Amino acid sequence: MLLRTTTNRLILAVWLVVFLAAVGLAIETAGQILRIGFFGERPPLSMFQTLLRVVFAVAAIGLLLVRHNVLDRATLIVGAAAAGSSVLFGLGLRSAALSAFRLLSHLILYVLAAAVAARFANLALRRSRIRESVP
Repeated sequence: MLLRTTTNRLILAVWLVVFLAAVGLAIETAGQILRIGFFGERPPLSMFQTLLRVVFAVAAIGLLLVRHNVLDRATLIVGAAAAGSSVLFGLGLRSAALSAFRLLSHLILYVLAAAVAARFANLALRRSRIRESVP
């Protein structure tokens, strides 16, 4: 019983960290939009960062096969699109439309990720309370 409660508390803590990270990234992205606009100059991505975005896009597409919740799937689709736009940027493609799409897709991704994390944190909290109340 203690292990299950401890595990649920750890899961809750992880989802709260994910929530806070997503909110922080959304705020940072909104601030970047306010500072330099949708079309401002951004530093290039390294090859490692570009490859990491490829991995993110492939993982998001792969997770679409196992996640069936509408919010989860929307987050994964936007995540794949955001990672894909960063891959194009990392490969040297520069355009005003790509720059704007990249910023907006990341902002939407972070907001959706915060919503997903909040949903999972709430689920972990409810599971923890149910298990604590059962003798």
